[in-house]
Amino acid sequence: MKRELKIHHFDLANLIKDVSEQARGTKINLERALSKLFLRDKYKNAGRMTPKVDAKIWTYEVKTLVADLEYSKAQLDPIIAAIGKLQIDCARTSESLNQSILNIQTAITAEIKTIGINIQTEITNYNNVGGCSWW
Repeated sequence: MKRELKIHHFDLANLIKDVSEQARGTKINLERALSKLFLRDKYKNAGRMTPKVDAKIWTYEVKTLVADLEYSKAQLDPIIAAIGKLQIDCARTSESLNQSILNIQTAITAEIKTIGINIQTEITNYNNVGGCSWW
């Protein structure tokens, strides 16, 4: 169990790093896109803006944004699949842990019955004494 939990932890940490890296790249790409739009403003303010230049800038901008989105999608598809697998693996591990806890609880209950201790009586005695009597 401990090994599976460590594996899940490391997988999740790696996925978080991957997504963080992808987000950083997306931010850089957006800054680049904004710089092209500022270039458009420069041309406009300098009086050099023509419909042909404007169309070229927008065509370049749209192509760049579409390419960035396609690249991000290609990078994120395996991450999304890994997150889905990790979610299923974590659920399976959780069920396994719950089953182990139930098995331990059943074993302890059976051992108590074998020894012949009545838990309710012991709790009552404990409360009547006021806690641990050997203090």
